[in-house]
Amino acid sequence: MTTTSLFRPNLGISAMFFSLCGAFWLTMWSNRISDSRPVIHTSIVLGTIFLFSAALYAYQRNKKAKAESADSPAKKRAVRAFYGANAGQWLLIGVVYHILVHSGHLEWGVPAIIFIIGLHFLPLASAYHYAADFVTGSALMLWAVGYALFAAHGPTNPVGCLGTGLILWASALYGLSVKPFYREVYFQRS
Repeated sequence: MTTTSLFRPNLGISAMFFSLCGAFWLTMWSNRISDSRPVIHTSIVLGTIFLFSAALYAYQRNKKAKAESADSPAKKRAVRAFYGANAGQWLLIGVVYHILVHSGHLEWGVPAIIFIIGLHFLPLASAYHYAADFVTGSALMLWAVGYALFAAHGPTNPVGCLGTGLILWASALYGLSVKPFYREVYFQRS
């Protein structure tokens, strides 16, 4: 089994997760803009249903490869990295939130969370040999800094949530695109 087929089923899982997390951030953006717009909410719901359904289909298509790779050493290393990166992410979010609350700078909470979420993708890119995770993480980190420094009203601007949701949805779409499923896009390692 090649490295590519080893991790291919995870693209469906990732896309399901990205579709739901993207919907969360887009809903936060929608709720933070001045008026609630049914068209926006309906679009978010329909987009989430489309992305999640496509991701579920992709996962179902590759279940056999997932079952074949369940006990491989590479898979076990990747799973440990996944849990470590996620535990580190939540720990860091808690510490940074505590610091921001006690320093009176809670307005920096959203960009800090976006940055930390982006940061957690970097070790996952290496663990899963999937360069798109590096791109997603880098995009989120750049977005967190960029909008917080340059958007009107800085870190409190709802555009931070909008950009984060769109980056996550774009990552889901990329994971479901022709390239990852029909061409070898993973880093090749033995």
